[in-house]
Amino acid sequence: MQAASSFANGRIRHDTAKPEAKDDPCQSMLNATKLSAELHAFHDSRSPTFVGFPTTRDQARDRWASAFDTYVGDLVCLDPLLVPGNGANLLGVKAAFRAPLSLAQSIGAPAKAAEFAAAWQAAMLSILLLGSPAAYGVAPVASILWFPPPDLIARHAALVAELTRLFETPAVTIGLRLDNIANAFHTATVAMSAQASLPAGVVQLLTYG
Repeated sequence: MQAASSFANGRIRHDTAKPEAKDDPCQSMLNATKLSAELHAFHDSRSPTFVGFPTTRDQARDRWASAFDTYVGDLVCLDPLLVPGNGANLLGVKAAFRAPLSLAQSIGAPAKAAEFAAAWQAAMLSILLLGSPAAYGVAPVASILWFPPPDLIARHAALVAELTRLFETPAVTIGLRLDNIANAFHTATVAMSAQASLPAGVVQLLTYG
């Protein structure tokens, strides 16, 4: 059932712009093209990777969550480059992304954008960062705080604004729409920050992407 995950239809403008290439200061392992391909697989019948539309709303929620889960699976710590095995536990991402999604047809573009941004935020906050003494050359890490709040708040707000713009702007093709949505999620996710609390009150800033 295609309507299970359809987007808001606009009436005036057309979204013809291709996703902007974003400079990635940390050379992130995350790839917007990978997320886009996952979205095309269930929402773009003209794509060579298309496997079929979701047949129920729950299935649509699951496919959106699976797509983001696959994308964020490449997340690693970029700065500083930590020892192997010092990464992130991503087991809760899919369920966290899925939970806020209703994909209700009755809600408008702003509400739909807020829903998807809430799904992104929940998924990112579900990630558990893993620390090891060897990674820092010190005694055991006391704790790692994922995303200093100002960074998360700013990224969430920017994502809501961009998704609202996209959902209010009809695209010439669904493929282009999906590419732009993937790019919006990627921009929100790449080069996220975390803080590791070390002994003696030392705080180490980490960058993930």
